[in-house]
Amino acid sequence: MYHRRLQPNELDELLAKIGKESNLLYFTYLTVRRQQTVHYGQFSSDGRLLGVLAYLYGLPFHAFSYALF
Repeated sequence: MYHRRLQPNELDELLAKIGKESNLLYFTYLTVRRQQTVHYGQFSSDGRLLGVLAYLYGLPFHAFSYALF
């Protein structure tokens, strides 16, 4: 298992996988707040995406969201 920062093209692909209703906060970070977030993915040893995490920076407190697959 490994983790790495996601590239912009991977974030675009995530839009098809993330359901707005089931992951509203992460969906918001992926769309509306995309310029203020950093996204990381967790991958299995064979390269399959298991989950994603987004950290929203610029606030006086830590804010993050995640989605699992």
